Amino acid sequence: MSLRIDRNSLCLIGIILLSLGAYGYLILRPQYLRVEKLNQELQQLQEGIAQTQDLLMEIQNVQKELEKANRYVEAWRAELPAPQELAPLFGQITQLAKQCGLTPTRFTPGNKVSYDRVLKIPLNMAYQGSFPQICDFLYHLESLPQIVWIEHLAIEKASQPTHQLQCELRIVIFTENPEG
Repeated sequence: MSLRIDRNSLCLIGIILLSLGAYGYLILRPQYLRVEKLNQELQQLQEGIAQTQDLLMEIQNVQKELEKANRYVEAWRAELPAPQELAPLFGQITQLAKQCGLTPTRFTPGNKVSYDRVLKIPLNMAYQGSFPQICDFLYHLESLPQIVWIEHLAIEKASQPTHQLQCELRIVIFTENPEG
């Protein structure tokens, strides 16, 4: 048995195949390209969502850090002396030096520096005494309930031929800014 295909059938099959090819190229290909474009857009949107989630986590972490910093600042501000408490604090510092056996040679408050919520008040001091007396004074100074920062400390042999040392000290005291 032989399979015999005549010329008309072959032409018909060719036309059908050409029609299917044209249908695929003209109808299905644009649909395929649209689906590809939509897939790319979907992928970009998914990447955007992933980045948004990362940003949201970063924002939450920054908010936690900000809350922690605000709690620290509020606790720090609670320890600040009021401006009217500065004169008694200066007297307390002088009294501490005398209790430790130091001889004050200079006690000069500097110009205040105003910040948003606090005032920074520098205080330049000079004392004479022995090394253990100076260390004892520094210990008591740092133990004060008020916030006192030592910005500069210099200890050197006194100019007089004694066993005394000269201590130059610049501290900073912070207080609430009544204008802030």
